[in-house]
Formats: sequence, C-alpha cells, structure tokens
Amino acid sequence: GGVSRAIAASRFSGKAGETLEIIAPAGMDASRVVLFGLGDKSKCDAKTFEKSAAAVVGKVLLGGESAISIRVDGEADAESAARAGLGARLASYRFDEYRTKLPADKRPSLTGVSIAVDDVAAANAAWDSWGAVADGVDLAREVTNLPPNILFPGSYAKKVEELASVGLEIEILDEDQMEALGMGSLLGVGQGSAFKSYIGIMKWNGGKPGDKPLSIDCGTGTFSVTQARSKASPRLLRPSTDRAEKFHYMCLAMSLPGDRFSRSSTRSTG
Repeated sequence: GGVSRAIAASRFSGKAGETLEIIAPAGMDASRVVLFGLGDKSKCDAKTFEKSAAAVVGKVLLGGESAISIRVDGEADAESAARAGLGARLASYRFDEYRTKLPADKRPSLTGVSIAVDDVAAANAAWDSWGAVADGVDLAREVTNLPPNILFPGSYAKKVEELASVGLEIEILDEDQMEALGMGSLLGVGQGSAFKSYIGIMKWNGGKPGDKPLSIDCGTGTFSVTQARSKASPRLLRPSTDRAEKFHYMCLAMSLPGDRFSRSSTRSTG
C-alpha cells in the first residue's frame, strides 16, 4: 500500500530513533503518519521507546498538528510505554516565555500526546514514577533558563519553598542565619552581588525509621550581577571566558530542586 511505497521511496531503515513522515493513506482517521524505528528487536528496550517517541514529537512539534497518538501496543510493555511517554514529554519542552516576537509558525502547535498501549492500568502505574521525573526535569530546565534579573537568590528561594507542596521539608537560611553559623566564605562570595544571599535546604525523609541517609547533594549558584548597563537587564560580572564554568555550576544548583521534586513525588528513599 501507500505506506510500503513511501518506505521504498525513502532511506528509512527502521533504526532506533529514525522517523519517516508521510501523508495518511485514504481511509485513515488521521492527516499524517509518522513511522518510527525501534532498531534491532533483540536490543530494543525501554530506552529505545523513549528515544523513538522523542523523535516523533520532535518531528511534529511545530508541524500544525495539535494532538497525536503514538502506538506502541503490541510492542511495548508497561515500563517501555511509560518511557515512551517520558521521551515525548521531554522532547516537547520549550522555553518561549520571553520570545515575544516569535512568529506563530515557529511556536509549538502540539498540545497533546497519547500513548496507545495494551495494558492501560499498568502503563499508568509506571507513568506515576516517570511522570514525576519529567516534572522534575522541567523544573530544573525552567530555573536554568530564567534570566538573572528574574531568578536571583530571593526569587529562587521562593521557588524552592514551593516544593513543600510535594512533601519536601524546606528550610531557607538568610544572611543573618548564615553569619551565625559561620558561613563566611559563602557570604563573601555573595558580596559580589547586588542581591542578598540565601541557602535552601531540602529534605526528603522517605526511608523507614532508623534508616541511614542514602544521599547528600550540594549545589552552589552564585548570582554575580551589576546594574552598570541596565537596571532592567543586569549583566554578569565574571569575564566571558568564565561564563561556561559559571553556567555549569548554576545548572548543578538548579538541578537539585528538580531532582528532589522527582524523588519526593515518587516517594523515593534515595
């Protein structure tokens, strides 16, 4: 049929993550079809489905479609189906909040993705954990992408405090508390900023009574800005050669709330 002819006329070979978009054959209740490869069946695992679903979403995100259904029924177990959902969710992420002049045809049209599975209940159960991972990743992405005149220590601390809603125990230390604890080094770094310094402490006691802590994560984010150029758009004080290193440490700091959010949402003991 039409699908076979389209494959024959292309270079689509079915490799994992490979896609081929075609106009839907007559009689199908769809405007187009995106074929996706899973590669060698003996090597196909949950990660393969995640990669392939992400490729499908990347293919159609700006294409005009508002909703798609990714069919993995007959091929994927519940875990693989949930990972397909994770891939689709992560691939759909965009940070366009401040792109006010972005043309309509450059904005995502896709607003909904469904994963067709054999066992809906099992797939939903698996998605409970992976959906929390996706939420945590999106949170880390958001705070990493926010500009420094919007996300500074005070506003970041407020975002961290919001994580109490998922069961995290949150404590925010201000400069007076930090000084009382002898945190002179951190306070010294903060003197290079126009903003006050804060430390956010996130705790998730997900283990059984008496269990030893399994992980202690630390992240530092230094917001060094000046009002020299513009009161509305502060610039970094550090030399341009250091910005990549600064961004690395900022990303580390920003990833921690996302990680803690995911762990607490899934009731992880880690």
